[in-house]
Amino acid sequence: PVVIQAKPPAGKTTVNLTIQDSAGLFDNVTVTANYTNPSALVKKLIWTNASGDTIQEKDSVYQFSGTDITKISWNNTGRKAVYLSTIDNLGRTSKDSVFVNVVQDKPVIKYLSPVQTIDFGGMVQCSLAVSHKFGTLTLNVHLGKIYSDFKRTFKNTGKDSAFVFDTSFSTQSENTWDSVKIKVTDSHGNSLDTGFSVTIRKHFLPDEWENLAPMNDHHRLHCSEVIDSTLYVIGGCKTQWTGAQTDIWSPVKTVEAYDTLQQTWTIKDSLITARRNFVTCVYNKNIYAIGGFGGFKGKEYVTTMEKYDPIANKWTVFDTMRIGTTQFTRKASASCIVGTKVFLFGGLTGDDSVCQSIYVYDFSTGKWSSTNPMITPRHDFQAVLFNAKIYLIGGTDASGNQLKSIEIFNPNSQTCAIGPSMPTALSNFAAAEIGKNLYVIGGMNSESSGPFETMYMYNLDSNSWLTKASLLKPRHSMCASVINGNIYLTGGINTSGPNLGETSDSDFIKYYP
Repeated sequence: PVVIQAKPPAGKTTVNLTIQDSAGLFDNVTVTANYTNPSALVKKLIWTNASGDTIQEKDSVYQFSGTDITKISWNNTGRKAVYLSTIDNLGRTSKDSVFVNVVQDKPVIKYLSPVQTIDFGGMVQCSLAVSHKFGTLTLNVHLGKIYSDFKRTFKNTGKDSAFVFDTSFSTQSENTWDSVKIKVTDSHGNSLDTGFSVTIRKHFLPDEWENLAPMNDHHRLHCSEVIDSTLYVIGGCKTQWTGAQTDIWSPVKTVEAYDTLQQTWTIKDSLITARRNFVTCVYNKNIYAIGGFGGFKGKEYVTTMEKYDPIANKWTVFDTMRIGTTQFTRKASASCIVGTKVFLFGGLTGDDSVCQSIYVYDFSTGKWSSTNPMITPRHDFQAVLFNAKIYLIGGTDASGNQLKSIEIFNPNSQTCAIGPSMPTALSNFAAAEIGKNLYVIGGMNSESSGPFETMYMYNLDSNSWLTKASLLKPRHSMCASVINGNIYLTGGINTSGPNLGETSDSDFIKYYP
């Protein structure tokens, strides 16, 4: 019989002819074996795996008068054991016992917050523990395209062990960083995916727009509201050109929310009634959807008010739109809440006529009433609470002309006065206020060939308009909301008439004032 003695490859150890693989990976394994047979002539050496499949064969004839040496290498994933067979000059086969057994040790990596997204200048918190048994592991922190000085090497010789890497560092010192990754390398150069990843958001300067993760659905002529730093996008419609001279504006019930802390979108409970061209408000941390249009053709106005409870994630029918016993309808109007009162301005009535009425819903009484009308009938405009008054901005008048004019509504006297005109006549735009600045964003302009991409800012102190950073692409029929001093713009559409198969946008962008 052949007598076998084995030596492991460099960097590996043997315990009862067992090779311990420190990386848990079947990298290239080389084994040196000594054969001693003083009498028999060995014609062939055959290396096989546990299933009996041949790995290597040696056809040379060995007449062992002392010690002969042969080597075998393999890197076949999944091979854990190797056997040796010998065939002598009489054709007899002998099979040795298990010669090499590869024991896996895949390090276990545990993290605190393994995936992070932070703004440039923020702190990266890295806390991980790696448990392993064999060999050497080296940890590298990778900052953008640069390997940093955060490098640690940990050795082990056969016992369960763990190393902990716990640090934090600021991204302020390196403008080119766009990510942070952590790599663990074993003593054979094998890299392990730790699963740790930090995305560093670009450091945006004032008056810049940023693309954010898109919404789950497409929204146009929708509404958006903010509760506790969470942005809710509600209803609206998808617009698609079918190629059959039909522009589909089908209302949707879809509601989704963006968590500005986690920076993720979540689908929420749907509206009870699909609607577009409607208005919303927030009262006592509940969202109320009012009126709008619920159909594709005909006079399918919606006269219900729905209430959304974000804690229960549930919409319920709240009330109907009526003054006394007379029911009314509105779409493409504008609204603003002051205290317990929601003011509903203008829009289109059930017969699609443009109105200048102002209706008021008081949550304290649960009733609708009317007050003094606007100066100019208008629809597809915006109402923004600015400097303790409500600015009624732009829109389209009864003759179909887009408006530059702004009316200022006093909630106390409930009367309108003429305000500063915009530089351009606009409808279907978005608007927001931050401090003493009023922003008018995008929209439709009859003198242009499509949606508007310009953003104007009115400053209260100087009583003047400035042109600010243009949108990343022209759009209209979108919504703007302010969170932590930044403007978040959702959806809309970026063509005046959609191309074949084109839909309204799921785009989501952020403006840094």
